[in-house]
Amino acid sequence: MKIQRVLLGVLLLSQVAFGSLGQRKAIVKKGLIQNDREYWLLEMDRMVRPVLKSLAADSLRILMPQVTSIHVDNKAQRIQVQYLEVLGRVLSGIGPWLQLEGGSKREVELRELYRKWTIAGLSNALDLNAKDFMRFDLGGQQLVDASFLAIAVVRAPWIYQNLPEKYQKRLVESIKTTRKFKPGFSNWLLFSAMNEVFLADNGLEWDVMRVDYALQQMEQWYVGDGIYMDGPSFAFDYYNSFVIHPYLAAISSVIGKKSNAYQSMFEKIKKRNERYAVIQERLINIDGTYPATGRS
Repeated sequence: MKIQRVLLGVLLLSQVAFGSLGQRKAIVKKGLIQNDREYWLLEMDRMVRPVLKSLAADSLRILMPQVTSIHVDNKAQRIQVQYLEVLGRVLSGIGPWLQLEGGSKREVELRELYRKWTIAGLSNALDLNAKDFMRFDLGGQQLVDASFLAIAVVRAPWIYQNLPEKYQKRLVESIKTTRKFKPGFSNWLLFSAMNEVFLADNGLEWDVMRVDYALQQMEQWYVGDGIYMDGPSFAFDYYNSFVIHPYLAAISSVIGKKSNAYQSMFEKIKKRNERYAVIQERLINIDGTYPATGRS
């Protein structure tokens, strides 16, 4: 439900900031879409533009709809934290693309625009005097949200490298504040670990124990055929897809350069990741949807 809520907010905002479905169809009809990559760039732009363009203009709080689940337990706090939540989800998704170079002229121009918006937007999120300033210490959910921002920067070191120095320091301080939140005994252990991995990746002091605990516990929760349990009991949902495998892959890529202690584990993680990718691809229906099983 958390992911659905964030995506609903983004899609509602996209109708305000980007235009209607009819406009998108017109773009396709005019022949501007030449191949699959250009189509997916259009889809990415549709979802991401309203968030980063608004944040770069210091107006995300003004424009983003305040959408929550009808079952939410603390609506006021959920609205407070939704801005960091959507920023983390957006940047973690486009991070690998921001890190790339090359492509068609249109893609290169679009990437440069998003790089500009990313730095301006993240600077506003970390600026105490900005309307879109984001705190990281409002509640336990922000352990999750900070980790999505952390994995974004791990995937795209360009972001951190191009942030003004004062905002680099504030990002580090902000992520460290989430240490006060105790993670649930589930995939949440990976959120704590990822925040430390961000620090390690940038040559800063990091908590080895938080990373080791998450890795060792996830190893205990591996059930076979590329699939992990999300805690002590198994649930057939998509948390292997958008948390467990991506986070383990990112952790492996950074910590594998820092220590040889996990070499055999990281080799297994890579093989499991590849196997799960095969399973997930084969779950896609002919209309592009996934089976509606489990959470989110």
